[in-house]
Amino acid sequence: MISSFSAKSPESTGHYLQHILTLVLHLYCVMLALQLPLILLESPVNHFKIAVWCAYLIALTLLVKQRGDLTTTKAKTGLFILYFSYLTFAVALWPQVNNSHYFLLLSLVIAGFVFTRQERFIQHSLVATASLLYVGISTLQFVKVPNSGLIQYCNDLTLGAICICIYIVFQRMALLRWQKLRAAHIQSVSVLTKLLPNEPHKPESLWPLGVTRKYTCVTVLFADLAGYTHINRLQGDDNTLKLMK
Repeated sequence: MISSFSAKSPESTGHYLQHILTLVLHLYCVMLALQLPLILLESPVNHFKIAVWCAYLIALTLLVKQRGDLTTTKAKTGLFILYFSYLTFAVALWPQVNNSHYFLLLSLVIAGFVFTRQERFIQHSLVATASLLYVGISTLQFVKVPNSGLIQYCNDLTLGAICICIYIVFQRMALLRWQKLRAAHIQSVSVLTKLLPNEPHKPESLWPLGVTRKYTCVTVLFADLAGYTHINRLQGDDNTLKLMK
């Protein structure tokens, strides 16, 4: 019972992360598709932009085909690097569009759910990269139009700070939830250990020789303890177990 519970936890976490990554890929596909009309409507058509768009489409297609392996650290890191680089190219290729860098803030929230505790260093590194790119792009846009862009620049910095705070809060909530689940798991294992025999394959450790008795007729009674939940809350697991014995 204990081993099966422990074995299912990483598998459930892996399925959850794979589901989140699939949603991220679909969102990335939508964002990439929205860029195509901007390229085709330009006159004259910029072949370099088309080449860049096709290159990222091919890379994204390869990631979609290999989505079964996206739970690995390498695949997740590659996905975020591809996401950051494309947004940087989009800002450089379409300078007239001044809101593309807002998608970097979305990566702050996504990064809080697709990385495990063992990947915390990579997670923080990607969040720091997204924050620096966001501030850098906002600063460049403000330098181009310093007078009329001051309010937008302040709004960008405020929005970035809010997103970072939300990311920190989510991380804290996730950590507290994990600690509570781990404490509940340890307590459950401790109670089961007390209830189950340590060596069930050695009956002599449970019933020593000379103490066992043979009965020709036995009646087994299954009874319920009235108010068990209330008693357990008041007395605790150890005292309840002693009462049942």
